[in-house]
Formats: sequence, C-alpha cells, structure tokens
Amino acid sequence: MEHSSMIQAFYPHQTLLVTGASGFVGKVLLAQLLKSCPVKKLYVLLRPSAGRSAQERLLVDVFSSPAFDEMRNAHQYEGGWNEWISKRVVAVPGDLLKPDFGIQHKHVIRKLQEEVTVVIHLAASVHFNSPLKDNYRSNVEGTMRILEFAKGCPFLQVFVHTSTCYVNSDHEGRVKEDILPLSWDTEELLAAVHKMIELRDNEARYTHLDVANLEKQLLGRFPNTYTFTKRLSEALLIRDWEKALLHPEQSEVKFPLCMLRPSIVGAAYQHPRRGWIDNLNATGGMFLLCALGVLKCLPANPNLIGDNVPVDTVADALIVSGAAVAAAHAWGDILYYGREYNMMNPFFNRITRDLQTPYFEGDFDDFRRLPAAVTATITRYLLPASSPLKRNAVMYHSGIKKVEKAAEAFHPFSYHEWVFEQNNMRKLQHLLTPEERNVYLLKTEDLDWRSWTHYFFYGIARWLLKEQSGKSQPHQGEWNTFFRVSV
Repeated sequence: MEHSSMIQAFYPHQTLLVTGASGFVGKVLLAQLLKSCPVKKLYVLLRPSAGRSAQERLLVDVFSSPAFDEMRNAHQYEGGWNEWISKRVVAVPGDLLKPDFGIQHKHVIRKLQEEVTVVIHLAASVHFNSPLKDNYRSNVEGTMRILEFAKGCPFLQVFVHTSTCYVNSDHEGRVKEDILPLSWDTEELLAAVHKMIELRDNEARYTHLDVANLEKQLLGRFPNTYTFTKRLSEALLIRDWEKALLHPEQSEVKFPLCMLRPSIVGAAYQHPRRGWIDNLNATGGMFLLCALGVLKCLPANPNLIGDNVPVDTVADALIVSGAAVAAAHAWGDILYYGREYNMMNPFFNRITRDLQTPYFEGDFDDFRRLPAAVTATITRYLLPASSPLKRNAVMYHSGIKKVEKAAEAFHPFSYHEWVFEQNNMRKLQHLLTPEERNVYLLKTEDLDWRSWTHYFFYGIARWLLKEQSGKSQPHQGEWNTFFRVSV
C-alpha cells in the first residue's frame, strides 16, 4: 500500500524553532530541511558572541560549514548565498541558560510564539563528566525553558526533544522504548539535585572529595552526569504531560511530545556529504587519538557491539518523527524513537578487532605513526635537548594525561552492552513513501557499516585534519596504506 507524502503535506505550512543548530546534528538537520523538506520559516536560537550578532554567527559559524556546500554553490548567482539563506532562516538572539532566553522585550517573545508551530530541541551539553551543576543547567534547566516557551505557542503542532538512548543505561540488557521509573520520586530527586548544586556552590564548607562522593551517590547506577541529567529532563517533561492528561483544563500543555533517543553519533552516511564530520567528540575523537598515538590504548571489551549511528540518520529521524507525531492527532500517546541499529546490523561483530580501515594515497601530511607518548618520553628523559624543547615535552606529557582521562569517560560504554528496542523506528519507515525512503535514512539494517567506517576516517582526515593534497574519496582497489586503530 502506498502512502501519500506525510512529510510534504506537513512541513511546508510550518514555522520551526530549532535549538542547537550550531552543533553537529543541528547543521545536518538544517541542511536537510532546506534541501529536501521546505518549511514556511526557520528560526534558530543562537547566542550572540563577542563582536558578532546572532545572525552574523548564523552566517559565519553555521552556514559557512561544508554541510551547506552544495546549496551554497547552487545559489551563488541568484542574488548571492547570504541573501538566499537570510530569507529562509532567521537567527533569534537568545541563551537557553537565561530566563526568557535573555530576551528583555516580552513582545519579541510573544511574536515568536504566535508564529512557531514546531519546536525541535537539540541544544545540550554532551560532556560526560562535567560537574552536575553545569550539565544540569544545560540539559535540564535549558529544556524546561524551551518547554515554557512552547507552552505559550498557541498553534504548536509538536514538541520534538532530543535525548539519548543512554538515559536507561542504569539498566542492563534489553532496553524498551519506555520511560522507566526512576529510583527516586521525580520531585524528591529534583530537590536532591538542587541541594547538591548548593553544596558545590559552597565548596568552601565542604571538601571537593565530599562533594564528588555525594554526587556519585546521587547518580547511582548512571555512569555520568550527562546521562543522569538527560534522564531527569525526560522525567520532568513526562511530569508535565501526565498532569495534562489528568487535568487537561488546567494545563498549558496542548501539544504532542516526541522524544528521539540516538546513540553515539558519528560521521554522515550519505548527506550532506559522505563521511562529513565537524568535531572530535565521541568515536571520531577516540579513533583519531589512537591512530596518532596520543591515546596509547582505549580499554574495552572487544566482543561487544559498538553503538554508533550516522548523523544524517539522527537528523532524518527528527524530521520524520516530528511530522508523524503531529499527524497522529493523538497527543496523549507520547512516542519515543530509540536505537537498535547494531542488533539489526552490527557496526562490526565486535567493538573493534585491531580495527583498521584502508586509507589511501599516502600517510598524513603533518602527523607520523610513532606514538606520541613514546616521542614525548624520549624527548623528556633520554635525549639531550634544549630547555624549551624539554618544557614542551613536559606540556605534551600533561596533554596526553588529559586525553587519557577524557577517554576514561567512555569506559562505561566500552565495557557494557545494551540492546535498544526500536519498534517505533520501524513504524516510521512504513509511514514514508518509497521515494521518501531514499531521501530519509531510517532503515539502518540496510547500511554498509564497513563502508561507513572507511568514509568516517576519510572525513576525519578531510574535514578535521584539513588533509586535501593528493587525497580522494575511498575507492576499493586504490587503498595502499592503513589508518589503523588498535584497542
């Protein structure tokens, strides 16, 4: 049975507000919306920076990205790229860490609320081991502020919240697409978090170790403050929807909620460009640091399956799930879109088995294979060297230690394995037309993960290390050297 186009029926009439658009997923989301899913208008919440307005940041920090190369080239001769994009996307100067986004004029917020019909909330702190206070402000308070804004939007069709599949990482084995109960009552847990933040703010009365131990007790089985605060933000969202279901006449919540729970986000599979990546977070950072010898090893259980998802799959799922939930008109049903990619088509059979992917046409221009830790040690202790060189070696050693400490944040994920159900993800696929299934990358069991990994490494070299001379995209038969990671 063929379906009419749900996407094309919904989005052309919608005005979107997107948070986190300057991030990795955010850029791909904007690119896909502009290319394949025209909308009435796009608002992007962005903090102004020193010397730059929000709109200038949008043009310089977001739309100068390679994610928009194809569109930028296509519109060079139609009044100019900046003119074309400025008609379609408007930056809203604001900060999620401040009440009312730091916007002092209430009429500005009210006008925005009158227009916005879809909210896609991407902004978050993804630093695993940031202090609880910092991740709480970004992931919980920020979410509650965008929710309060949404409550004032009289024509809102759907609120799309980006979470993480690891919100249920305090459980083992198979994880359902449910809101699993917290070990504490939500209100009691919220009060405990506020108390913990107060203790940290008054650390003069308490030792750093005291505060750290109390935080550890509060987190319980959650591996870090990131997963804990993302779980808490989900619980608070659900709290508001449960109240709305019980007392709809007293609630300001008049719109459906959709929550997407991606796993660890990696390079693009097909769009905006194969292998494209713009940061060294998570898997990409670990691969590169191991390959360069900066990170000597990454301890892991080699028999586990790695949880990774292409960034374009996440962006596409945000678009499709938002339309699906809005179209359902059954907002009492909160839909979750989880991840089970690797049960359906493993990233490899194991996290890595002396993971190596052929790189092509020569080694890195600016980096060599001798492990960085060995080089630093020889320079510091064994070879005669000038004082400046020895000081640099000491600094290098310090940097390596910091990298190793950062890598420790991945231990809970490299030693544990979860199977995330994705029944709702399968439902989404069936809502798309055959043509849309070629545009929106949701059917992950069809992905060629080995090819994706090759392009992942190509993307690291091409866009992060800026390796251009003599480099071409991966093609079987042309590979002659290896970009190698041993774990």
